[in-house]
Amino acid sequence: EVTGPGALAFMQRIAGNQMDRPVGSVTYTSFLDPRGGIKADLTVMRLGPERFWVLTGNGMGWHDLAWMKANAPQDGSVQAVAWSPGSILPRAAATTCACGCANRSSIASTRSSA
Repeated sequence: EVTGPGALAFMQRIAGNQMDRPVGSVTYTSFLDPRGGIKADLTVMRLGPERFWVLTGNGMGWHDLAWMKANAPQDGSVQAVAWSPGSILPRAAATTCACGCANRSSIASTRSSA
């Protein structure tokens, strides 16, 4: 999860696709290094104006989190944290495909007792 007053600007800087989409939008994108090289292939859900849920490939979560933290602004305006499986799945009333199609789904909120 990426949050904070600088989250949108940060996501716009590191993602290859437009991240300034309506809350609830899901975007398939790549994280890019300063030269435009692909660092990660992932899906991002916008949960709020300055809150994003980042879904990475199997086994790449810790690597991608470390890369985001290393490239986040040093002023504290962005926090990148990991949620382990079974913790809290964010609730989104409806999500829209990044291409703008009408494919919508609902994600239920769950909480683990672990």
